[in-house]
Amino acid sequence: MKIALLFNSNRPAKIEPPRRFAPPLLIQGGEKDEKRIPQSWWRIKKTCVAILISWLDIAGFLPAAYSGTPAPQINAWLSESRLPPAVQTAFRARLAADSQADEWLVVEDQQVYALAYQPLSPAISSQIQQAQRGKVEMRARNLLLLYAAGEHYQQQGFGNREAIAKALTTLDATIQGRLLPGLQSRATVLDQGAVALVWIEENRIASYRQQPPPLTQFRPAYCQALYPTAKALFQENRYQQALVIYQEMHHLQCRQPTAYFLDAAECFLALQQPEDAKRMANYLFSEYAPTLSSNEAERAGDVLFKTGDEENAGKAYKAALAKLREGY
Repeated sequence: MKIALLFNSNRPAKIEPPRRFAPPLLIQGGEKDEKRIPQSWWRIKKTCVAILISWLDIAGFLPAAYSGTPAPQINAWLSESRLPPAVQTAFRARLAADSQADEWLVVEDQQVYALAYQPLSPAISSQIQQAQRGKVEMRARNLLLLYAAGEHYQQQGFGNREAIAKALTTLDATIQGRLLPGLQSRATVLDQGAVALVWIEENRIASYRQQPPPLTQFRPAYCQALYPTAKALFQENRYQQALVIYQEMHHLQCRQPTAYFLDAAECFLALQQPEDAKRMANYLFSEYAPTLSSNEAERAGDVLFKTGDEENAGKAYKAALAKLREGY
């Protein structure tokens, strides 16, 4: 079977809404008790959920509720940064124009400026705040690199802007910033979030556009950035967007981890395309069976079982059990 055929389905797909949680029926004497669940059960459940949310929020695992960018705080920070008045005015105008945006680009005074903002929960630790500060600074750098060369690589057939930015950032890091020499940055943590500003002379951007990294360097970095980008979309249940990236990985002949096939198969399942999911799982199991871990073999079995292919699902489960006994 040619692997390219795995992505040849053009049928429309719909995502079913998730089923609401329902408490299990009470069991008495081996028969279902049709009585209603006592109200005390629901009160206990709500209390436990409230406590769990409180713990998660204290630990910093829950994101801050995003009610818009705090323009006054950012404007005050920009003023303290001693930027030229024309640049500050340009950023103020952009912040006022779209209070829900979190990235802005300004070209002024022969400089290109990229500003990024990330809301933070006030309950998170200072260590996590500093990590988020580094993350938002990387986003600002990505925005500048995209401005410099993103269009060039899109015209070459590379379709994912996030992966383009990650690839360019990776290349910039591996050669110690020589892609954009003279790049300057500044970042801090405000009361409600982290903010970062990076900027560079416009003539350096022009030089970069005239001679961007060659495709022989860019393609491996782009392929390496694609799978984590798709994996994040998969974990966010954005299955259609994830499949677009998985398909691009096929077209570019990127080196694919075995989990890639399982993620793609589960995307097809979620999009109500069981035949495509079955093809993907069977291809994985037939071509990569010796290298699969017990967990991956079990996932393949789950996909095949849900598509009605019980025979091959049984083979996958047996393989998973054998690998588990072998310690894989």
